[in-house]
Amino acid sequence: MFLGSREQKTILVSQMKGHVLELSLQMYGCRVVQKALEHIEIDEQIEVVLELDGHILQCIKDQNGNHVIQKCIERVPSQLIQFIIDGFFFF
Repeated sequence: MFLGSREQKTILVSQMKGHVLELSLQMYGCRVVQKALEHIEIDEQIEVVLELDGHILQCIKDQNGNHVIQKCIERVPSQLIQFIIDGFFFF
């Protein structure tokens, strides 16, 4: 259970900006991204997930990034992550 305040979650997202792909491909970083996706608001989820646009295939093939993609599909409404679903057709 994440007990952070709204402000702390906003800070977390701002610190992750520009580093989501890098974190997603790391053993421990991918866990940070997954946990964040479980606890941040939808608009912040979209902000985080959009950083993976154009890198879906790379993430799917990576043992860590794959978990992040799975969490995106699990947590973010499908109409907001169509680019991930489209990425599977080029796999």
